[in-house]
Parts: sequence; C-alpha cells; structure tokens
Amino acid sequence: FRPVPWRLARFLLAGADRLSTVHSTQEEIAASISASRVTVSRTLSGFAQRGMVELGYREIRILDAAALREMGFLYVTLDLQGYRMGSMNEAL
Repeated sequence: FRPVPWRLARFLLAGADRLSTVHSTQEEIAASISASRVTVSRTLSGFAQRGMVELGYREIRILDAAALREMGFLYVTLDLQGYRMGSMNEAL
C-alpha cells in the first residue's frame, strides 16, 4: 500500500468536479482508499492546515492542486530512494 496522504491526494484529484470540489463523506473516502475514517479526517485536517484544501459539509474544495500532485511525487521519490515511509508530517 501507498501511504494514506498519497492515496487521499490521488482520490481528491481524480474525484474533483470542474469547480475543484469533491462531494463525498469522510466515510466514503475512507472506504474508497482502504483507510479508517479517523485517519482520513486527520490527513484532511493536515491538508487544510497547509492550505491545500478547504473542508465543508460533505465536500472538500481543492485550493492547491499542484501541492496535492507534489505530495504523490514526494512519496514515490522517497519510496524509490529506499526511505522508510512515515507520516505526512515527517515527509514534509
């Protein structure tokens, strides 16, 4: 498995509508990316604190798509270099 931040970033980018909004509950996202709802909630909060997303009721608005794409690139690069995957905070 890839780390949750990577999977969540990819889910958000793939599921966004033309207004850069994803209409899903955290429970639905968690089931889609094989993670717990609590983990999704914490990761989304981290994304929001970094200004990547804005959280609303049953929706997530992407504010910085480039940062989310970079998140996926960062984890793939770390994996290829043989680093042990850690939490999103450790990698950033």
